[in-house]
Amino acid sequence: MLFYVYKLILTPTFEKRIKENAIKKYNFFFNTKLDENFNFIKKINLKNRTPIGTKYKDITLLGDKLQIEIEDNEYAQKLGWIIFSTGLLELGARGFGYVNAKFI
Repeated sequence: MLFYVYKLILTPTFEKRIKENAIKKYNFFFNTKLDENFNFIKKINLKNRTPIGTKYKDITLLGDKLQIEIEDNEYAQKLGWIIFSTGLLELGARGFGYVNAKFI
C-alpha cells in the first residue's frame, strides 16, 4: 500500500512569484511600469487536502486550489483585477490559472 504525504508550503517566495507574474501581466496590457513597492497578498489558504492531478502532454501536472485575500491598497486592487481577467500564474490558457472572485 502506498501512502502519499502532501504538504504545500506557502512561502514568501511563492507569494513573490504571484505578485511578479501579476505585475508583468499588468505592465504588458497597460504598457506601463507599475511601482512594485506595495503589499499585494494579505492571506493565502490552501483549499484542497491532496493535489489535483490534470493530464497535460503525457504527464500529470499537480495543482492546488487556493483562496487568496488581496490587500485593500490601490495597486493591489489593480493587480487583483488583472489576475481575475487573465488568470493566476502560468498555463492560464489551459485553465490552470482560473480565478473565481468573491467581492467583499
